[in-house]
Amino acid sequence: MGIIQGDVLDLKVRVRYFAYFKEKVGKDEEYFELSPGSNVGTLINEVMKKYKNIFNPKDTLIAVNYKYVDQNYNIAEGDTVAIMPHVSGG
Repeated sequence: MGIIQGDVLDLKVRVRYFAYFKEKVGKDEEYFELSPGSNVGTLINEVMKKYKNIFNPKDTLIAVNYKYVDQNYNIAEGDTVAIMPHVSGG
């Protein structure tokens, strides 16, 4: 269930960090509260504000509930969002 802020029910979303991002933020996961109708782009902006632009969204993979999504994907109450770098190799 969401968090009530005034007359608006906010969405509570779990954010999990992997690899480089986990090291930079110093934790595996945390929760963010977003306004109803928020999308992945909104969440990315909130994370970047909190951690001072630690990543470039174009070089980052985002998954919601284990499914890769783009920044226009709408977030729902209780979703788990994973933030991870692109895997590279050679």
